[in-house]
Amino acid sequence: MLYADETEKAMPTDKLGRFMTSNLFLVRANAAVAQAVHRLKEQNISPTYIQRARNNELEAQPTPSTAQESKERK
Repeated sequence: MLYADETEKAMPTDKLGRFMTSNLFLVRANAAVAQAVHRLKEQNISPTYIQRARNNELEAQPTPSTAQESKERK
């Protein structure tokens, strides 16, 4: 079995799958994303949000500042 670090053993696949589909994982993932966005904004970096389409192709959703920049370039 693989180890994440010396003190923490990796989860078995079935347990990891159950964890990744749990509400706890969703809450932790959303908190991590919110923290990352906050850190980017502190550095005056505007994050670009991507929304996955049903056919698994990525569609970039421009932020207001990105949309304004593209209008200014034209």
